[in-house]
Amino acid sequence: MYEAGWHFAIASNQGGVAAGRKSLAQAIAEMRFCLSLLPVPVDEAFFCPDYAGEECFMVTRDEAHPVIVPIFSPPYKICILDGLKDDVIGQCRKPKPGMLLMAKRYACQSIFVGDRPEDYDAAVATHVPFISAEDWRENPIRGVLV
Repeated sequence: MYEAGWHFAIASNQGGVAAGRKSLAQAIAEMRFCLSLLPVPVDEAFFCPDYAGEECFMVTRDEAHPVIVPIFSPPYKICILDGLKDDVIGQCRKPKPGMLLMAKRYACQSIFVGDRPEDYDAAVATHVPFISAEDWRENPIRGVLV
């Protein structure tokens, strides 16, 4: 699938940071670990550690040059996604579509694999086909053919 031009990314709410159950550093470490879990390369993880959907980070897979990028921060002058800033500020917590819009920027073909209702809602809001994680684990190629 990766060789056919598919791009894999993670989009994750990380409300445990806002709730005080884990630190931002722990969330970053979890996202770095998640990048290695699938049998195909996952290039980056986007995550939102606040409840308002106003903070968003991108963590890359590259071990030699790891990148942890705050996508934007108040007063919203830092944004690595030209032309998307207005669409994603305050929209990064699923089921809102901000993180998917960012991930989709790097891909020409997209599906969203998720296991929660807010994952499905985010896929609908972003106009990306959705497949349940359970179905995808049973037949990952089916999601590509949808």
